[in-house]
Amino acid sequence: MGIAPDRIEMMPYTVDNERFVAASVDARHLRQETRSRFGLHEEKPAILYASKFDVRKRPLDLIDAFARLLGEGLQASLVM
Repeated sequence: MGIAPDRIEMMPYTVDNERFVAASVDARHLRQETRSRFGLHEEKPAILYASKFDVRKRPLDLIDAFARLLGEGLQASLVM
């Protein structure tokens, strides 16, 4: 690859974005079924938290931000 081995480091908690993009294209036809299963309105935004419930991932920050958005009139759902 042209990079010296001593300059390569492991990066924990990274995401393979290409994998998720490909999977989302394959799963588009499941959108309505998935929203129905979770009780989500088809036309309202859904915010998804897909991570560990670990303090360093800061899930409570998302809950606080979501509560503020609801207070401002946002019609959405939060799935954790």
